[in-house]
Amino acid sequence: MSFGLPLTVQCLCARSSTSEAMPYVSLTAVTGAPASFSYSISTPSNPSADAIDPALPTILCIHGVYIAQQIFESQFNDPRLRQFNLVAIDRLAHGETKGNVTADYHPQETAEDLAHVMDALNITSFHILALGVGTIIGAELAIAYPQRVKSLTSVSPAPFAEPEDVNQGRQQLLDYWHEMKKTSDNSYMEDIVFGAMQLLFHNNVNNRATAVRDVVLQQAFRNWMGTEEDVFNARVTNADFFTKRRVLTKHELSAIKAPIQFIHGQDDIAYPYQYTVDVAEEHRAAGNDVAGVYRVRGPHDMLLLSQKINPRLCDMVLRVEKRKDMSISHPEPLRTPWTDELAARGFYRPYRRF
Repeated sequence: MSFGLPLTVQCLCARSSTSEAMPYVSLTAVTGAPASFSYSISTPSNPSADAIDPALPTILCIHGVYIAQQIFESQFNDPRLRQFNLVAIDRLAHGETKGNVTADYHPQETAEDLAHVMDALNITSFHILALGVGTIIGAELAIAYPQRVKSLTSVSPAPFAEPEDVNQGRQQLLDYWHEMKKTSDNSYMEDIVFGAMQLLFHNNVNNRATAVRDVVLQQAFRNWMGTEEDVFNARVTNADFFTKRRVLTKHELSAIKAPIQFIHGQDDIAYPYQYTVDVAEEHRAAGNDVAGVYRVRGPHDMLLLSQKINPRLCDMVLRVEKRKDMSISHPEPLRTPWTDELAARGFYRPYRRF
């Protein structure tokens, strides 16, 4: 099966068209080394704001494996969600963020770095939307900062212990990546892209998914291909991040004070529905407020399916904040920090729904 890659390796190494304009927070990461975290903020009045509107609730969006902040296009362009502040941050060694990881850089350390970025942005409290392994990062944030995290919406939640077959699949993709670097044999690219797209979207591939794919490939070559340090970053973030992360205990989970809802895609080939049920039960056993467990049609990465995610996220924030729905009156879609680069790759062409 071919995904018809429209890009050559040479152009994949170029910077994306909007990356130079993206703002950064520079700080000393948990690794002890300097890092510059790329972030985006959208408010009701500004798709690319310098700061949040302090009178409004804020949603922090945490991406999963392989991808970066552009995956939240369908949340940032939603008139209902744009009644809030929306914030997305590229994790260390992802997207446009600059900096290297260490061998012990896992979800707990990532959560600490994201908290420091939110401090720098003067954001004292926030709701969380997280995807895949980002849900573990979200849980770590809620454990460490229970007074700051006001709710969690966990999409395709990662189990507390990764399935071995999924780990093997990720390792195989990483092996192909290393082999391509070592041999300069670009024929591995088809297998790499096919495997990653299967994990994220399964058979639910359309022009929205491929537009995100093309941006991600540019970033992946820049972040994970070139020097030995780049290859090390790839191994830690795409393999060790999953296999060596700590397993959260009942005692640790009990520190969470925010309500949590879980949304599972029935086409998720990485994490079967029972894993979502098990995670929800672990939270209930810890005394946490599980606001809902939803099984809907969609792949692992359902974020592009705004009708499946956004209403539940919006309703959760409104309920916790005790606010009336003040959806923006505007024809969809609203502009976002990534509209131009994604539109150029076909994101907004008429598309086949998943």
